[in-house]
Amino acid sequence: MIAAQSVNYVERFIIDDGHTAERQFNDYGYDLVLSTYDEEGFAEEGTVYLQLKSSEKLTARGNSFVFDMDVRDYTRWMREPMPVMLVLFDASKRRAYWLYIQRYFAAIKTIRRYKQNVLEQLEGAIDHA
Repeated sequence: MIAAQSVNYVERFIIDDGHTAERQFNDYGYDLVLSTYDEEGFAEEGTVYLQLKSSEKLTARGNSFVFDMDVRDYTRWMREPMPVMLVLFDASKRRAYWLYIQRYFAAIKTIRRYKQNVLEQLEGAIDHA
């Protein structure tokens, strides 16, 4: 029941904004495929994939929510050329939170690159002897 509520909740936002969402009944990693339309109602190129995860009550840690991710999902999402949104639905609050997956993990890669740049600058400058 909670999964159906989450899909319905997200679909209403999409439809109210003039777009469509196709439900994926054979769930191979995505629950909804979002198609967008321009101001004149013409279909735009590309799609957005939405993966919904619902819970009776989301587990919060500070300003974030805890979510166990399967490495197979991560791999698929990161290889996807179109945007993938992870939507966490809290049934008790009737509220959803979304995350742009590829952008989120790209930020982590950027942070790693910053660290690598610092380490390269320090190469040979640190002497532990």
